[in-house]
Amino acid sequence: MKIAFFDFDGTITKKDSTTGFIRFFVGDLKFIFGIIILLPLLILYKVNILSNNYIKIIIVTFFFKGTKKLDFERKASIYSRQILHKLI
Repeated sequence: MKIAFFDFDGTITKKDSTTGFIRFFVGDLKFIFGIIILLPLLILYKVNILSNNYIKIIIVTFFFKGTKKLDFERKASIYSRQILHKLI
């Protein structure tokens, strides 16, 4: 039996892992470029105009839209092995 754990809010890791995974997945340059594009929405989130769930949907859609399932699973598997030592 295989078990998958997904933690993007710091429940089983020491910190929120969303940004770390995205940065790993797309690379530093695309990550920084994406954050610059999303900056107005991130500001709205920081001042509590946009909810946490809504901003995460926007971010995930922006960075992963068009990604093939197998590519996503492969990179997620690699990332999970890299952060295993960070589990609480």
